[in-house]
Amino acid sequence: MNRVSSIDITRGLVILIMIIEHIIHLSPFIPVITSPIQNIENINLFFLIIRTLSHLCAPGFIILCGMSVYFRQSYYDIKTFRKHLFKRGFILIFLELTIITFGWSFSIIPYKIFLQVIFAIGCGLILLSFLVGRLTPKQILLFSLILILLDATLNIYGNIVRQFFPSFLFAILHEKTIFWLFNEKIMIRTTFPILSWCGVIGVGFFLGQFYSITKEINTHKITVISCTLLFLGITLRFFDIPFFNQNPLESSSNPLIAIILFFDLSKYPPTILFLCIYISAFLLILNTIQKYKFKPKLLEFLGKNSLKIYIIHLYIITAFYKILKMFI
Repeated sequence: MNRVSSIDITRGLVILIMIIEHIIHLSPFIPVITSPIQNIENINLFFLIIRTLSHLCAPGFIILCGMSVYFRQSYYDIKTFRKHLFKRGFILIFLELTIITFGWSFSIIPYKIFLQVIFAIGCGLILLSFLVGRLTPKQILLFSLILILLDATLNIYGNIVRQFFPSFLFAILHEKTIFWLFNEKIMIRTTFPILSWCGVIGVGFFLGQFYSITKEINTHKITVISCTLLFLGITLRFFDIPFFNQNPLESSSNPLIAIILFFDLSKYPPTILFLCIYISAFLLILNTIQKYKFKPKLLEFLGKNSLKIYIIHLYIITAFYKILKMFI
């Protein structure tokens, strides 16, 4: 199957950023950087920059996953492809609940389940398995934007809506929280509520037509879309409207910290502002790599083996810190 090298390289770049961020985040010797960021003046500036750059990772992975679905549909008949997406989605969910979850902590009792980006991608693929072939790319885009707007509405009216949903279902859809099961033997943390992220994967599917491997890549349209989103996101940030973002805009006498605070946007779940700014920034990076034909072999390798690298890096980092703590 043909591949778009710029997509592999961009995916490899966000994986590299993710690995660095996880080295910092999983370290028992470095305080966890909260969201929104607390005590920012006392945090190492390098850690703050990496934390901010890491916001590109989840939108990037999920957008590219949606694009890949668009590319792959031409290699299957539609019924076979839907079954493929459905199975692939459940495989990713299974990996998140087992191999990936264990890699985060090596914890058995309590067994800590983290519903994170792979879980969200798995749910997104299952959703696309019902939409692809039944809706056009534009219709899928419209449906996806409705999901994102619905999630933003829950940020305002969630306390009312939650009364009509089982708490666990509401958390999976919208709320980052923790559940304990079986007398606290199993912990479940819904880090990546899926409502907006399922919308993002649909947006990626729509954008895939501009990066189709069967015709010339249309970077111009992506650039226009990206710049429009970025301008809209930055403008809305100044108005500090809760519907678009939950983290209030704060100031600092340090210009660099002020910039970091400006881009410290609500990620759990992702708000409209977070998605506008970081998806547009990610797409501009993708376009730049495509336009100037950058082909660093390391990033291309990371991008082509993204799931394997994701799993392996967790085990290496967690094992390293577990061993290090034994001698310190």
